[in-house]
Amino acid sequence: MWKLTLIWIVLFFLVVVGCFNSGSGRPSQEEVSPPAKIHISDPLRQKVSEAQVQFQEQFCKLLLSEAPRIRELVEINRDLQIAYIHRRDMRYEHFWSHDPERINMTDGHMEWLNWDWTEQDEQALFSDSSVYAQLQDRISELKGRNKEHPMWPEAREEFSRMKEDTRLKAIEERFQKVLEEIDRELQSR
Repeated sequence: MWKLTLIWIVLFFLVVVGCFNSGSGRPSQEEVSPPAKIHISDPLRQKVSEAQVQFQEQFCKLLLSEAPRIRELVEINRDLQIAYIHRRDMRYEHFWSHDPERINMTDGHMEWLNWDWTEQDEQALFSDSSVYAQLQDRISELKGRNKEHPMWPEAREEFSRMKEDTRLKAIEERFQKVLEEIDRELQSR
């Protein structure tokens, strides 16, 4: 039960955070396309990354089926969340290659998915990867279009309305099952 609560907290955070990011305006199709897939050496991290992206895609599709009038904002937020996932993948890959002992694989998925990221780490990854710099630019651009978007009041209302939707609960449950599989696989490493 605490895991579903955690998912709701994350979803709520993502919706609320949207109102604190910057900009608006009608995006071109190229602008709303998700970023390219990031290579990940660790198959377990790849699995969780794919599950996170799938969750975002399914959540977006569900919201659009219920509220197509907020398409622009829903797509911006989907793309922003996927960009955050890809940024996390690149950071993980950086640790995997340069400092693997900083990845906690013994205390379950919550510890495994979270680590301290320092300014030194940020500078090293910027130096190592032009793709990372491009991804950071993309995140800034999406955050800019997201902040104070005129569709936010309606989007928050739609999200609140859908909180108990059985389809959303099914999406959450599928994601939760992946996290449970991850925990089992981490224990067997």
